[in-house]
Amino acid sequence: EMPRQNEINCRKTLRGHFGKVYAMQWGGMSSSPYNTDPDNHSRELVSASQDGKLIIWNADSALKTQAISLESAWVMTCCFEQTEGRFVASGG
Repeated sequence: EMPRQNEINCRKTLRGHFGKVYAMQWGGMSSSPYNTDPDNHSRELVSASQDGKLIIWNADSALKTQAISLESAWVMTCCFEQTEGRFVASGG
């Protein structure tokens, strides 16, 4: 019998976009009030979707902490500023 490879399990499902999600990124170090990690690693994610929104998520609770409506639905990527975790950017 062959040994099993690492298994990937779904822990949380993030629900909130109404279009295809094109990009997602973890936050960097964080001073966010939602951060409960003693090592100060972010528990936040940002996602970009063709519905024209960026959504910032709390990864522990799978809840939206902020939704940012964009002028255009043509959004292909997003990122968190990695030093303090206070800014997000998107592009298309």
